[in-house]
Amino acid sequence: MSIIAILKSYHSIYHTILSGVVQVICSVYSYDKYWLRSNDIMETCECSLPPLEYETLAFWIDLPLEIKKSLEEESLNPLEAIHGANHVLESLCTLFAQCDAGS
Repeated sequence: MSIIAILKSYHSIYHTILSGVVQVICSVYSYDKYWLRSNDIMETCECSLPPLEYETLAFWIDLPLEIKKSLEEESLNPLEAIHGANHVLESLCTLFAQCDAGS
């Protein structure tokens, strides 16, 4: 994902929330075949597909390094904490916008 234009931003001492136009590029190089009973990988198959490119609106939150440091001091993994927060925000946004998460 690359930022094309920032449309709005909100700054506080704890974070910066931004929204704007982004370009998303999705590339697929391979896929896995799984055994149904064991869920083990049967084989990995290579493929050559053109990348899927599109522009869309997005919002993101920039957090200061102090938050990362405070999470690490509490023996918490910052990436896991951000991933969990992502799920909360996704649920709230789809509820607020009254749409499906895939929309």
